[in-house]
Amino acid sequence: MVEISPEINIDSTIQQKPQPSPPSSKAQADSIDKYADAKPIPFLSLFRHGTTQDKLIIFTGMIIQSSVGLSFCMMNLVFGEVLDDLSSPSSSILAATKPTIIIMAVLAAVFGVAAFIGMSFIPFGAARITNRVRNAYVRAVLAQDMAFFDESKPGEIVAALAEYTMDFEEGLSTKLGEGLQAVCGGLGGLVVALYFSWQITLMCLVTVPIMAFSFYMILQSGAGNDGLLGKEAYEAAANIADETLSSMPTIASFGGEVKAATRYEGHLGEAEDSAIRQSKKLGLGTGCLWGAFFGMMGMGFWWGGHLTIQSREQAMINNPIPADFQTNEIYAINRAYADIFCVYKPPGSFGGGELLEYTGDAYDACVCSIPWSTFTETEPGIVDIQCGCTTGDLSIASDCITTGRTIAVFFSVMIAGFLLGMIPPAFQAIKKAQLAGYKLYKIIDRVPSINSSNTSGGKHVATMTGQISIQGMHFQYPTSATKTFEDVNLEIAAGETVALVGESGSGKSTIARLVCRFYDPQEGRICIDGNDLKDLDVKSMRDHIGVVSQEPLLFDDTIAMNIARGKPGPEPATMEEIEAAAKAANAYSFIQSFPDKFNTKVGARGSKLSGGQKQRISIARALIRKPSLLILDEATSALDAESEKIVQAAIDNLVGKSGTGGGITTLIIAHRLSTVRNADRIVVLGARDGTTSTVNGSSIVEIGSHDELMAKEGGLYKALVGGAHDDNDHTGQDFATPETGNSGTSNEANGLSIETTYKEFTVSTEKEETKSDGATDSTGTGEASETDKQVEEDFKKHVDKKRLKAYSSPEQCYFFCGLIACACTGLAWPICGVLFALMLSAMSILDYDVARTWTEWLALGFGFLAVADIVAQYFQTYLFEVIGERMTTRLRTDYFRSLLRQDMGWFDDPANALGVLTSRLAVDIKLIRLTVGQGTGSTVSSLTALLAALIIALIAAWQFALAFLATMPLLAMTEAINWALMKGGDSISKKKLGEISGSFGEYVNGIREVQSFSLEEVVTSDISELLQDKILLVAKKAAVFRGISAGSVQFIQLNVYALAFYIGARLIDDGLLDFESFNLVLWSMAFGSSGMGMAANWVSSAAKGKAAAVRVFELFDRRPPIDSKPWNEDGSPRDMVVPSDVNGKKGEIEFRNVKFAYPTRKTARVFDGLSLKIPSGQTAALIGSSGSGKSTVMSLLERFYDPVAAVVDRGDKGDDERIEIVIDGKLNDSNGIVMVDGVDIRKMDVKYLRNSLALVGQEPVLFDASVRENIAFAKDGATEEEIISAAKTANAHEFISKFEGGYDYNVGSRGKKVSGGQKQRIAIARAVLKEHRILLLDEATSALDNESEKLVQASLDNLIAENKAHDRTTLIIAHRLSTVRNADCIYVFENAGDGAIVVESGSHEELIALNGKYKALLDATLKSSED
Repeated sequence: MVEISPEINIDSTIQQKPQPSPPSSKAQADSIDKYADAKPIPFLSLFRHGTTQDKLIIFTGMIIQSSVGLSFCMMNLVFGEVLDDLSSPSSSILAATKPTIIIMAVLAAVFGVAAFIGMSFIPFGAARITNRVRNAYVRAVLAQDMAFFDESKPGEIVAALAEYTMDFEEGLSTKLGEGLQAVCGGLGGLVVALYFSWQITLMCLVTVPIMAFSFYMILQSGAGNDGLLGKEAYEAAANIADETLSSMPTIASFGGEVKAATRYEGHLGEAEDSAIRQSKKLGLGTGCLWGAFFGMMGMGFWWGGHLTIQSREQAMINNPIPADFQTNEIYAINRAYADIFCVYKPPGSFGGGELLEYTGDAYDACVCSIPWSTFTETEPGIVDIQCGCTTGDLSIASDCITTGRTIAVFFSVMIAGFLLGMIPPAFQAIKKAQLAGYKLYKIIDRVPSINSSNTSGGKHVATMTGQISIQGMHFQYPTSATKTFEDVNLEIAAGETVALVGESGSGKSTIARLVCRFYDPQEGRICIDGNDLKDLDVKSMRDHIGVVSQEPLLFDDTIAMNIARGKPGPEPATMEEIEAAAKAANAYSFIQSFPDKFNTKVGARGSKLSGGQKQRISIARALIRKPSLLILDEATSALDAESEKIVQAAIDNLVGKSGTGGGITTLIIAHRLSTVRNADRIVVLGARDGTTSTVNGSSIVEIGSHDELMAKEGGLYKALVGGAHDDNDHTGQDFATPETGNSGTSNEANGLSIETTYKEFTVSTEKEETKSDGATDSTGTGEASETDKQVEEDFKKHVDKKRLKAYSSPEQCYFFCGLIACACTGLAWPICGVLFALMLSAMSILDYDVARTWTEWLALGFGFLAVADIVAQYFQTYLFEVIGERMTTRLRTDYFRSLLRQDMGWFDDPANALGVLTSRLAVDIKLIRLTVGQGTGSTVSSLTALLAALIIALIAAWQFALAFLATMPLLAMTEAINWALMKGGDSISKKKLGEISGSFGEYVNGIREVQSFSLEEVVTSDISELLQDKILLVAKKAAVFRGISAGSVQFIQLNVYALAFYIGARLIDDGLLDFESFNLVLWSMAFGSSGMGMAANWVSSAAKGKAAAVRVFELFDRRPPIDSKPWNEDGSPRDMVVPSDVNGKKGEIEFRNVKFAYPTRKTARVFDGLSLKIPSGQTAALIGSSGSGKSTVMSLLERFYDPVAAVVDRGDKGDDERIEIVIDGKLNDSNGIVMVDGVDIRKMDVKYLRNSLALVGQEPVLFDASVRENIAFAKDGATEEEIISAAKTANAHEFISKFEGGYDYNVGSRGKKVSGGQKQRIAIARAVLKEHRILLLDEATSALDNESEKLVQASLDNLIAENKAHDRTTLIIAHRLSTVRNADCIYVFENAGDGAIVVESGSHEELIALNGKYKALLDATLKSSED
C-alpha cells in the first residue's frame, strides 16, 4: 500500500505491526545527566561548520523528504479512488480502474526517487557536517591549555568525540528527515481526513486516549521503577563479571569462584524478576495498542458505513430517479443495463452464493449509481441519467460518502497518528543534537589563555641559550585547594644541570610544566634568556625544549618517523640525524636487531615495543631536537638497571657544561640517587619549616651539590636520601616517591631499588617483562572479517537441540500456552483482513437495510477482535518473557561459572581477552535467547498469520491468490529492508568511532608531550585521516544504502499493489473474481503477510543464535588442564580434598628442574631447569632483573600453570631455517616438578593447594563491596573479631574505623574509593585472615609512603616471625634491601635468554661476600663516588 517512511509503511500500520520495545531508561538517564548543564543552541547553528555544498546537500534532502511526507495523503486518495472504481458498475472494470492504476505506478516511481534523494542526502550531508565538527573539536582540544584538562571531567573530553558527535549527527541525519516527514505527512493526513469527512475523522480519534494509555504502559515498562531496577541489577551483575574476570589471579588464589558467582547470580535474579514484571506492562501496552487499532477500524467503518448509507438516502431525496424511468421507452436500454448491474451477492458469500436483485429503493439507488456517462460513447441509445449522488472526475469527490472516501479518510487518520507519534522522538533527537552542539561548540569556541597555535601572540624565539630565572613565583593548580608553590626564586645558568628532588607533591614536575609554559604562575614570573615566558611565542619557545617523560607517547608509525617528529621546523630530519639520536639514546642496537630496523612499526602508543625500548626512542626523539633546554621527568625509570646505567651515561655525556651536547641546560626530576647525584646543583623542595609537609605550598628548602647537601647535618636532602634505611647499607638511592595526581604516577616508592618497578602479580606482567623482541610481534588485523568467518564456522557446527531446550524445559507449560497465545495474535490479522473485506463489501451494497445490518455486526466483530487481541498479546508477551528471562539467567549462570573454572593460560589467550568474554556473556546469551524468547513468539505469530492468510486467500479466489503470492518475495524483501533500516546501520560507524576515540584518548592523556613537541597538527591530521577513511566513507555508503532501500521499498510496494489492482480488475472482467473475493485475497494477504520481515529477521537471528550456542557449549564442555572444580556436578559448592600424605609439614617448597614457557609465548623460555628448595618455616626472598621469572615462581606455586618446557626443533633443513618452538603438552617429570610438603602439586586438589597459600601483590585487587566483605573474602564464615584482628595486624583498623560506616564502607570498584596505601593494607589484612601455610609477598609494601611502609613492614615482620614460629613459609619478592636482607635465604635469578635459573643463593651477608650477581644488582642501582 502506502509507505509511511523508510522505516514504517502501510504495512507499518496494517502490515508491519512492529513489536514495541521499552526505551532504555539508563540511556535516557545518561542523556539527561551528560547534558544537565547544557543549553540548546539555535537550530541553524547546527549547520555552521558545513560548507555551501554540505548545506545544499542536506537542505535538498530536507525539502524532498518533506514532499515524501505529503505524498502519503495523495496515495491515500488514489487508493480510495481505485477501490471505488472496482466497486462501481461498469462494462469494463479494467478500463475504469486503469487510469488510476497508471497514476499509482507513476507515483510509485516518483516517490521512490524522492525517498532515495531524501533518505540519502540528509544522512550524507549530516555526516559531512558532523565530520567537520569532529575535526574542529580535535583541533580545538589539542590547542587548549593545561587548566582546561585539569578542570574537565575525566573521560568527558574523549567521550565527546564519540557520544556528543553521534548525538549531533543523529539529530541532523535520519531523525531530522523522519521529523520533517512526520510533520508534513501527519498534519497533511489530518487536513485531508478532516476535509473529506470530519465526522469519520473524529470518530476514529475516539480511540486516541486508549492509544495514549498503551504508549504510556509501553514507556512505563522500561522507564518505571521495574525498568530502572532491572537495568541497574543487570548492570551491577555485568560490573561484577567485569571486575571478576579482570581479577582472575586474585579470585583463583583465594578460592573465591563460588563467592564471585553468588554475587553475580544474586543480581541476575533481581534483573530477571524486574524484567518479568516489566513484561506485564509491556504486554498490556502492546495489546491495548493493537486493540485500539482494531477498535479504530470498527468504529471508523461503522460510522463511515452509517454516513455512506445516510448520504445516499439523502442524495436520492434531493436528486431522485426520473419518475417515468420504468415506463418511458427512452430509458429502455438503461433498464436493460440496470437489470444486468443491479444485482448483488450477500456479504460473506466468499465468491459463491446466488445473485440477488435489488428492488424498490435499492433498485433506484443502483440505477443512480451507474456511471451512465461512460456508456453514452459506446451505446448511443443510453440516456445519461443524473440522479442520486453527483460525481466528478473523482468518485471520492462525490457529494456522497463513498466506500473509497471512507477508506481514504481512515488510512489518512491512521497514518497521521503513526506519523505524529514519530515527531516526539525526532524532536527529542534534534534537541539532543542542539545540546550536544552546545557542549562541542563550547570547547571549539574556547580561547585558551596559553595558546600554542597562535603564532602571532608573542615574540618569536629563534635561538635560546637556556638561562632560566624564576622570580617570586606563587602557583596553585586550577583544580587544587592548596598552593603548590609559595615565593619560589631560582636562577639556572645556561648549560647548567639542575636536579629537582623532594617528597611526593612537592612540585618537582610542576616546575618543569611551568618552564614549558603549560601553566602561568599567579604571582611572580618565569623568564628564559631574560624574557618573560608570557611575552614569547609559545610554539617557537617549545621548539627549543626537549622533554622526556616517564610514560612516553609514541605514534602508530615507524621508529624513524617517531624519532623524526622530534625535530622542529619545516625541514624533515635526515636518516643520519635519526641514527645519531638513536645511538645517543642507546637505542640503535635493538632497532638494528629488528627485521625492518628503523622502518619497524611500533604499534599504537608503541604497543609492539617493551617499556625500555619505548623510553629510549622517546629519549632519541628529544635529543634529535638538539634542545637548548632538556627536561628529564623520570626519564629512565622504565629501564632495567643495566640499560638505565648505559642510557644515563649517554645523557650525562650530552648534558652539562662539559657535555657533547654543547652545554644543554638540563632539568632532572628523579627519585634515584644515581640519576641526580652528578647534577651541578640539586634543588630540594619542601615546606618552609624544613619538613616534608607541603600543605601550605612548597618552597626551595635547600640547594647545592650532592656533596654539599650530604654534608649538611639535619638537612632535608640527607633525610630523604637515608630516611628509609641505615646509612651503612648503601641504600641511599631512592629518596622520594614521584609525584602523583597532576604530576603523573609511578610504581617506584621509597627505599632501595634493586630492579625496575614491578607492576602487578599477574601473568601478563611477567610475559611483558620477558619480551625481548616486541617489535616483531604483530597484532591481529581484519578483526571484523575474522569474526564473521568464526560465526560462519560456528554456524556449521552441530548444536545439541535437546541440551539447549533443557535450559527452558522447566517452563514447558508456559511455552505451550505461549504458542496458543501466539496463534491467537497471529490469527487476529487475517481475521482483521476478512472483516475489512466484508466491511467494504457491505458498504458497497445499495440495499440499505442489509448494508446497515452488516456494518453494525462487522463493527461489533472488530470490537471482539480488539478484546481478544489485548488478552492474547498480554499473555504472549508475558509468557515468552518468563521463558526467555529464566533461560537467560540459567545460561549466564552456567557460562559465568564455566569462565571462573578456566585456567590462567586460557585467559592469557588474546581470543579470551576481557572485552571478548564480557561481550560473549552479554551478547552471545542474548543471541541464544532470540531463538526462544519474544522473537520466537513474534515469529510464530507472524507465520501463523501468513499461513492463515494464504488459506483464506486460496479458498476465496485461488487464481488471484496465486498471482498475488508470486509477488510475495518482493514484499518479503521490502519487509526485510524495513527491519534492517529500523535496526539502524550506525553500528559500524559507532564501533569505528569508538576506536578513533580510543586513539584520541591516548593523545589527550599524553597532551603534554603532544604540545611539548608541537605535534598538534600531526595528531589532528592523523585523526582527520581516520575520520575520513573510517567514518565518512562508511557514512556515505550507509546513506546511499539507506536511500536505495527507502526508494526501493516505496517503488516495489506501490507497484506490487498497482499490479494487484490490475490483475484483480482483469479477473473481475473475466468473471473469475468479484469485488468481495478480491478484497478477501488482498486484505487477508496484506494483513497476514506483515510478519515476513520479522520472520526473516528471526531466521537471521536464529543463525547467529546457533553460532552463539556453539561457542557457549564449547566453553561448557571445556575441562581445563588445571581444574579447581569449584562446583559439584549438581551445581553445589564442592568441598576441597585434603591429601593424606602431607606428613605434618607446613609449607615446604621445592622446584625440581622446572622448565617453563608461557602458553602464549612459546618461544620465550622463562625457566630452564630451575631448582630450589625452601624448608618450611623459612623466609625466602627472590631477586633478579626484570624478566628473570620471579613472579612466575608464584604463578607456578599457585598452580596457575604447570611446568611445560619450550622445545627447540630445527627440523631437517639446517640451522639457517627458522627455529620453531613447540610446547610439549604432556605433564611429565621431564619438565620438572613443583612440590609442596613433598607432594607434587599436580596430584593435589587445586582448591586445597590455593587454600594453603596467601598472596599479597603490589597492586592488590579489591572488589566493589564493603571493607568487611573484602577482608572476609579470604575465609568463609569469618567472624567480626577475626576480621578486626587481621586489620589491626595490617595497621588498617585505625583508618577503617574513620570511614563513614567503618567496616561497612564500600571501597568502590577495584578499591577506587580508598588510597593506594589503604588498599594495600586491606589486602594484607585479607591475606592475614587466610589460614595459610605459605605466605607470598610480591612487592607488598611498594605502594606505601615511608610512614605507612614502616608500620606495615613492622606488621609483616611480626607476621613473618609468627609464620616461622608455626613452621609456616614466607616467600618474598622485593626490590628494597630492608625487605629482603633479613630473609633466611635469598635466591638470585638470572635469565641469559635460554630461561632463568638460580645463580646464587644464601643469606644477605653470604651473598655480599660472594661478590657476585647479588652484589652487582645492588651496585647497578647505586653509583658510587668512584663512578
